[in-house]
Amino acid sequence: MSGRNKPELLGLVSQMLSDHGVRILDIGEAVIHDELSLGLLLQVPAGTRGSRSTITLVLEQLSEQAKDMGAALRCTPISAADYARWVGQQGQPRFIVTLLSNGITAAQLAAVTRLVSLYGLTIDGVRRLSGRVPLTVTER
Repeated sequence: MSGRNKPELLGLVSQMLSDHGVRILDIGEAVIHDELSLGLLLQVPAGTRGSRSTITLVLEQLSEQAKDMGAALRCTPISAADYARWVGQQGQPRFIVTLLSNGITAAQLAAVTRLVSLYGLTIDGVRRLSGRVPLTVTER
C-alpha cells in the first residue's frame, strides 16, 4: 500500500485483518517525505463467509480502505514454494555497508549498487543516519 502518510492507516488495516483472523508473516513500512510505503505478507485463513471466500473479502476491504485513505494497493499472491524459499533465506549471511560522507551523490550510490549487483547481492534496506542537509550547503 502506498500513498500520503496517515497515522491511523496501519491501525485500521491491522484491525480489519484481525477481524478476519489474518496472520501477518512479515511487515515493512517506510515514510519518506510524508509518503507511505507499507508492505505486508499475509496468511489469510481458508474459508467462506456467505457466498464469498475470506481472501476475496479481505482484498475487497483492503482495497476499500486504501481508496478511502487516498492510497494505492497492489496485491500479489505468493506460492507456498516461494514462501518456503523466502523462509529458507533466514540465516543466510548478511552484510552491512556504511557510507560515511557529508552527503551522498547519485554517482556514489550508483557505484555501491553496481558492486552489490556484481556480486549477486540484493539491498534489503537503506537508511540515512545523518542529519538533513539544508539546500544552501554546497559540496566540498
